[in-house]
Amino acid sequence: MRAGDARDGHGRELCPWSFGDLPRLASDAVVVAGGHDHPVAASVVHRQDPGAPLDSMGTAEVIVRTVGAGRPPCDADLSPAILGAGRTAFTVLELQRNMSWLRDSGLAAHLDAVLAGDLAPPPPDSRIFVPGAEGGEPPRWTPAARNLTDEQRAAAAVWQLARAGASALRGLAPDAKAVYGTGGWTRSPGWMRLKAAAVGAPYRVLAEPELAALGAAQLTLPGPITPVAVHETIPESDA
Repeated sequence: MRAGDARDGHGRELCPWSFGDLPRLASDAVVVAGGHDHPVAASVVHRQDPGAPLDSMGTAEVIVRTVGAGRPPCDADLSPAILGAGRTAFTVLELQRNMSWLRDSGLAAHLDAVLAGDLAPPPPDSRIFVPGAEGGEPPRWTPAARNLTDEQRAAAAVWQLARAGASALRGLAPDAKAVYGTGGWTRSPGWMRLKAAAVGAPYRVLAEPELAALGAAQLTLPGPITPVAVHETIPESDA
């Protein structure tokens, strides 16, 4: 689509945008508009490792991958595939909201220690924390939490969040041999070790900090692309 044109599915002009008048945007610039930024980011992964899942961890945790035209994964949101046939399937988890709730519960110091990998007592077997979910459902402790120290509660809650993400990921990609990671939470070593342990597969943390912007740029490029470098691989046994 030429910059300045906005058209519907029948080619009719919707509104006369003036992007072409902006000093830094040429009249022949390619504009990528609409859609969800996480599927666009996942298209980068799909181009270099078709079908592999991306775990994007920012304000929300969005697990996304390109799936075939067959039966879609259960409980997943679907959008058209960014590249080629099939669809983009993704699941959204309330990561930041749950972490903020734990921090506000008086566990900030212990939470930071768990995320940094400085404090990792074995997680209890009992389910002591129920993460908040979409629709405004708040996080909560179960009665079993009363029997634990603050350190144990922090470790168990973070482990439960890692397990929730692992369950969603396996729903989208049950046979995944590796998971690609991006977003600010990938800089927390303790969190990433728990994620790899919960999923049972290594995490390949990508070096590119703006994956969605790169994905949009790559849509304008025909032919092969240069694969995004992996900054760090977190093995599944390193928990």
